[in-house]
Amino acid sequence: MSFKSLAVILTALTATSAMADGHASTELHNSTDLYGFGFLGTTQLQDPTFSGTVGGARQTVDTFFDNSGTNIGIGIGRALPSLGSGIRGEVELSYSNSDIDNTNFSGNGPARENANGDVSTTRILASLYKDFDTGTVFTPYVGAGLGVSVTDVDITYGPGVSLNDVDQNLSAQIVLGGAYSLTDQLAITSDVRLTRDFGVSSRRFDPAGALTGTVSDDIDTASFNLGIRFAF
Repeated sequence: MSFKSLAVILTALTATSAMADGHASTELHNSTDLYGFGFLGTTQLQDPTFSGTVGGARQTVDTFFDNSGTNIGIGIGRALPSLGSGIRGEVELSYSNSDIDNTNFSGNGPARENANGDVSTTRILASLYKDFDTGTVFTPYVGAGLGVSVTDVDITYGPGVSLNDVDQNLSAQIVLGGAYSLTDQLAITSDVRLTRDFGVSSRRFDPAGALTGTVSDDIDTASFNLGIRFAF
């Protein structure tokens, strides 16, 4: 499923939830508004097409990734009743990694080339969430956030050509998930996170290590996560 398709689904579900006349569940926050959380999941990097000037000409490097990347994160959150019923804020630190499968360099024609390496990203994001009361221990939620990322591109393909660089960028995410309260202070969470790292660039080197150009693209990632949330 593509990033755009998931975004359409999220938008539709968000609109449906917003039409419900509900109040946010406070089961997890009966004793305090402050909570911590952690999550672990799988990542599907949405095969970015890096483009730029290579060897004096406009070229593209299509990248194709395995669908078994990893995603892990921790953070802290707090209910924000002053912003509205069921509104809470979170700050998270996360790390994701995806292995490259193969590439297609436009300068070599349509044939794909075996590749090695990966793309890994560390993000710090601040997000706002809306919880929807179902009258049960299950509370669905939607959220969105902004932050910064550091992306490490380390890919080798063909006869030893490489994309190798570390870049800092603006990042954004939208989240659709749900929490199942085990106690007043403990809940299990499950969510889908759609993340975009804007304008990630990498230098391209030939087999001898000489710089041949710089390519860039937005990197879209879909992650599917399970987590735990605990009130302090």
